[in-house]
Amino acid sequence: MHRFFGLALLVCALTTRVADAQLDPGLNTPQVVITSRFIELTAEFRKFLRWEDISGNDPAVIEHDAKSISYGGGFTLGQKLGGQPIWATIGGFYGTGLETTTMLASGDQVHGTIKNYGLGAGLRLVPYEGERSALFMWAMGLHEWNNGDFEVVGGETVTENRIHTSWTGDYGVGAVYLFAQRVGIDFGIGYNGQFDKKNADEAFRVYAGLHFNISGIDY
Repeated sequence: MHRFFGLALLVCALTTRVADAQLDPGLNTPQVVITSRFIELTAEFRKFLRWEDISGNDPAVIEHDAKSISYGGGFTLGQKLGGQPIWATIGGFYGTGLETTTMLASGDQVHGTIKNYGLGAGLRLVPYEGERSALFMWAMGLHEWNNGDFEVVGGETVTENRIHTSWTGDYGVGAVYLFAQRVGIDFGIGYNGQFDKKNADEAFRVYAGLHFNISGIDY
C-alpha cells in the first residue's frame, strides 16, 4: 500500500513538472502565449460619452433623460501574419442598456430602448510575451448598428423601430494570461468611435473574458 502511494506521488510530481516545463521559458523551448490562431469570448461594459447630450439635442425637446451605459459581449478571431507578432482579426460585439426618455413641446413623451452591435476587422500587435502573459494593442474598423424601439405616448401610443448605421474605429490595449497552453483569460480597455463630438456612439469600453489558442503550439 505504501509503495502504491509513493508511486502515485512520483507520477503526480513528474506530471506537474512536465506541465510546468511547457510554460517555463528557461527550458528547452520558449513559451508561446498567443498561438497563430486564437478565439476570444468576452463580456464588456461601455460608457457612451455624448449619448445623453446628442440624443436629446432637438429644438422640440423640453426635457430629456438618458441611460448611457451598455452591457454585453463580444468575440475576436485572430490569424497570425507571417513571422512578425501581428495578427489579422475579425470580431463583433452586442450591447444593450441604452435608453432615452424625452418630453416634447407638443406634450408627447418618447421612450426608447436601443441595442448597439457591430462587426469588423483589424490588426493586433503583440509587443511582449512573457512566461504565461502577453500584452497587445489593437485597431479595428467596425460597421455598427443602433437598433432602437421607441414608444411615443400622446393622444395615442405609437411604437416604431429605427435603425442607425455607421462606420467607426475601435482602438485599445489588453493582456492575456494563460492557465494552460490553450486556455487563459484576457482583458483590456479601449476607445470606440470616430473622434467626432457630434457622434453619439463615442464610447470607452472595458472587457474581460476567455482566450483560447485553437492552433498547434508553434515554437
